[in-house]
Amino acid sequence: MSDHSVQSQPIQIILTGAIGVGKTTLANHLLALVPETVLGFRTLPLFENQTRVGFGFQPLGGEIKSFAQYNPLTKLYSVDLEVFETLGCTILQTALQANTFLFMDEIGFFEKPAQTYCQLVKSVLGSQLNYLVVIQQRVLDFWLEDLPRAELDLYEVNTENRNRLQTELASRIKNRQPS
Repeated sequence: MSDHSVQSQPIQIILTGAIGVGKTTLANHLLALVPETVLGFRTLPLFENQTRVGFGFQPLGGEIKSFAQYNPLTKLYSVDLEVFETLGCTILQTALQANTFLFMDEIGFFEKPAQTYCQLVKSVLGSQLNYLVVIQQRVLDFWLEDLPRAELDLYEVNTENRNRLQTELASRIKNRQPS
């Protein structure tokens, strides 16, 4: 295979692993190395007085929009699926149409009932788009159910391999040409 054909292969990195092993830290390090415009989002815990009260959806460079609020009386989260169906879908559609590198950290279980959003995420994962995605380990099967696993660049991050993965994946990103 020539260098040109290697460089023209899309960069498609999916990170998963247990809570707290460094998936987001690794993803953020790799994101900083992408030599082109990136669209995407982060999902983040929301805190008040050092207590988690929910989760927010933040477009890269944008403001956080709350999508899950914790109710201490019921000990359940209420989820605003419209955040995914509007803001999330807009980001995904724009990335697909513009063929832009896409960053998603992280895809989880709250958004599973958001049908259009889920279809778009799965379309991205099965596309030729360049992407860097973090998926919660407990819902990995849901997000990848229709995709051929053997063809995916899926990495399970753990404390033993995260430094090696950082070096290996950084090299892949640095050695490709922007699309």
